[in-house]
Amino acid sequence: MSSIKKRNLGLTIGGGLLIFTVATYLYTKFYNQQPSKSSSSSTIKSKYSTKSISIVITDSILSSSLPLIEILTQLQDITFILTPNITITDLDQSLNSSSSSLTQFKHKIIEFENYQSLWSILKHLNNDLIFIVIDDLPEIIPIEFKNFIRGEILELEQNSDEINETILSHLII
Repeated sequence: MSSIKKRNLGLTIGGGLLIFTVATYLYTKFYNQQPSKSSSSSTIKSKYSTKSISIVITDSILSSSLPLIEILTQLQDITFILTPNITITDLDQSLNSSSSSLTQFKHKIIEFENYQSLWSILKHLNNDLIFIVIDDLPEIIPIEFKNFIRGEILELEQNSDEINETILSHLII
């Protein structure tokens, strides 16, 4: 190979490396300085827990002033488990909302006809956190139920203030 061809090959390779280096530098500088659109929405949502959570909706929870619609809206991995004596209509009435507002959250609300089904689904959901007002339930929690839950079960009293304080302290980071 002649010296001119070697020199041209060297210049071509050197020029290519220079262009690649400059392009990489500009790319990283541009994307590190651009505020992303998702960062503002993640800042808003970052105050809420990212745990998987179930709230067993009982009469005490319905009568508390817990912001259930906000919880459904803001938390990605939340499930409302309605006890057999609570219906979607009861939930609507307690929230003073129309059924259409709860329609968008249908995938986050589960109704049951009996407690055996309720315990079964809670086992299979395998949440990080489960809130239950024990005194509102006609049945005690089955002994084997706690063996299947990987997360924490928070047994609440029938006190609206305690319900609000406990649930909100775990949901808001």
